[in-house]
Amino acid sequence: MLPGDTNTQKYIVIGIAVVSLLLAFTFNNPIILVITALSTIIVAMMLLYGDQTFPFLAKLKNVVIVMNHTKHEIPPSMDVVIKQVGDEYYASRFFGLKLYEAFSDNPDGVMTLKKQFEQAVINYKKPFKISYLMYSIDISAKKKELETKRSEISLRLQKARESPSPDLLTIERLEREKAYWNQQIQRLEQGLRPMDIIIYCQVTVKGNSKDEVIEKSKADMDELKTQMQTALRAEAYEIKGPDLLKVLEMEYIIPTNTDEMYKEIGKVSPKQQGV
Repeated sequence: MLPGDTNTQKYIVIGIAVVSLLLAFTFNNPIILVITALSTIIVAMMLLYGDQTFPFLAKLKNVVIVMNHTKHEIPPSMDVVIKQVGDEYYASRFFGLKLYEAFSDNPDGVMTLKKQFEQAVINYKKPFKISYLMYSIDISAKKKELETKRSEISLRLQKARESPSPDLLTIERLEREKAYWNQQIQRLEQGLRPMDIIIYCQVTVKGNSKDEVIEKSKADMDELKTQMQTALRAEAYEIKGPDLLKVLEMEYIIPTNTDEMYKEIGKVSPKQQGV
């Protein structure tokens, strides 16, 4: 695990830099000088920023990422956040939700959703957090995106129906998803100003060891994912890897404009597409 004390980190970086430069000048080789300089910069960033700048290196060298400003740890699996408080450990996991039904134009649908969501909260019995990140969308670019998604779902639905042993649950889910995209396209054509919503949930558990909280948090996340999928008729996906670091960062700083928003969620902005 990387050291957590900032002063210690500074001394380590300075020491590495001095030794590297002495070696480079001793051998009088510009290539060695360049290599040592780059190595020093990488080590400095990984020490001072808790490996967040290079998550892929953290996985390759099988180390724990330490978020120095909050004292949280992320293991090489990059799917859980751990923090020690005294003799106890806390672990948090995150998962996202994709909704494929719109209830705003259907009062009965709103009431049904509300009841099902309340029942899910009651069934889970433990605290959890839901976060929303919302932003407006370029209409022309959004329509192209929706039409593409509808075409992809139509193809998958056709293959599911033509399967030698069709899965009725899969077919039903794909039909619901296709109807959702059709509805969104129709609403755009009727003059709706589109808005996207990113939804993600967090669960946290407490225990006496890292292994215990890692295992318990996975079980709790899977339980809540099932509850949310059933209640909201949504698709749930685990947030891990670099996406986990993005979610943690957005707890403190969110994107300030649409271009940044698209960058954070891995899309290309309409402006960059030339729309």
